[in-house]
Amino acid sequence: MMRKLTPQWIWVKEDIGINSYTEFVFDYETGGESVFKIAADSDYALFIDDNYINGGAYHYYPDTYVIDQFLLSLNPGKHHFKILIYYDGGSGNMSYKKGEPGLYFSLEKDDEILVCSNENILSKKSDKYISNHNEKRSEEHTS
Repeated sequence: MMRKLTPQWIWVKEDIGINSYTEFVFDYETGGESVFKIAADSDYALFIDDNYINGGAYHYYPDTYVIDQFLLSLNPGKHHFKILIYYDGGSGNMSYKKGEPGLYFSLEKDDEILVCSNENILSKKSDKYISNHNEKRSEEHTS
């Protein structure tokens, strides 16, 4: 009997601070039509086989979050998924309320979760973007 997969709110293990970029990666063999569901604090961009697929921004609020979903159509085979996350972590604004940094996702086919966010998804602070470039941003505007 297969164990039912349940997405978890995940983040990198190290403390990387605000205004930071992280990458989550996994490989999965699939093909045909599937649905990708995702929520993140703050912005995300999904890449499959190094091709940009979709992205979103500021849909997460700690008490209620929006899960974006979109249809994928992939050729059969092994695919490399990368999710780039930008975590604002500031004091918040009209469209963003500060919460715990994180990522929630699932890849589903015929209402079955094929792969989802969990503690086994590889993650790291991105080395392709400058993180923590303005740690005091929210404090500078409070005078």
